[in-house]
Parts: sequence; C-alpha cells; structure tokens
Amino acid sequence: MGLAPDSEPTPDKMAKVVDFCRTHQVKYIFFETLVSPKLADTIAKETGAGLLGAQSARKSDSRRDETGKKLFISYA
Repeated sequence: MGLAPDSEPTPDKMAKVVDFCRTHQVKYIFFETLVSPKLADTIAKETGAGLLGAQSARKSDSRRDETGKKLFISYA
C-alpha cells in the first residue's frame, strides 16, 4: 500500500493507510528522499512507525527468501 509522492491524498486514503499500518504492525515508513517527507512523517507519528529514506530505483525486483518472506531488491 502506498501514496503517490507528487499529490495530496484524500483524508479517506490517509485513514486507510494509517489503519493498514496499525493492523499489520508496520515498523517503518519508507519515503523517497527527493520529495518532502511530510506525509510519511504524519503517518509515522500516527502509527508509531519509524522513518527510512529511500532513493528512487531505476529497476526493482520483489523476491522471497528461503522462509517465503518477501524481499525488496532495488537496482540503481
């Protein structure tokens, strides 16, 4: 679940993201370092999650480890 960094989300969308984070006990909110972290900061404060900046990747790949957990791999 995510938000577009170049537009303001509706209050309903923000509430859904916050609810998702709480329900799934999200530990960290990632935000693109090239845009303002204001939205990510708001969600982090509402949910108690930490913030981690991430640079935009040119190519990304989602794989699973040997236990079946999803891994996120990005390539510059």
